[in-house]
Amino acid sequence: MAAATEEVSGDDLFDESEKTITLISQEGEPFVVPLRVAITSPYIRAHSHGMVSSDYGRCMTPLNAEEEITLGHLRAPILAKVLEFMFYHWENRMTPIKRPVVSSDLEELVDKWDADFVDVPVQMIFELTLVRTTI
Repeated sequence: MAAATEEVSGDDLFDESEKTITLISQEGEPFVVPLRVAITSPYIRAHSHGMVSSDYGRCMTPLNAEEEITLGHLRAPILAKVLEFMFYHWENRMTPIKRPVVSSDLEELVDKWDADFVDVPVQMIFELTLVRTTI
């Protein structure tokens, strides 16, 4: 998990001169992420280019890409896992799952990295599934 002084990135994926955005977890833990990776999320992209709506959608406030986005619905371990996925797939194109699905063995359907990525406790799978619809 990343702390305020760490980047959530691979060695060669983060150039300190590039624009970053800080994503804040539910617990208030900051994750500094290159903007180019963060905006692969439609939610983050919408909130980092132009205007951000308030909770009620009435007030619009400009957001500079150097600022923060609070993701109060994401616990730090989940945000770290999501960012791990985003960084990996920034560099490695995701292989589509062939249909119809002919096997129940996940490693026969997706790349090894993706199969290993979801080898986590059921509760985390549940939370990651919910994140898919909100970020």
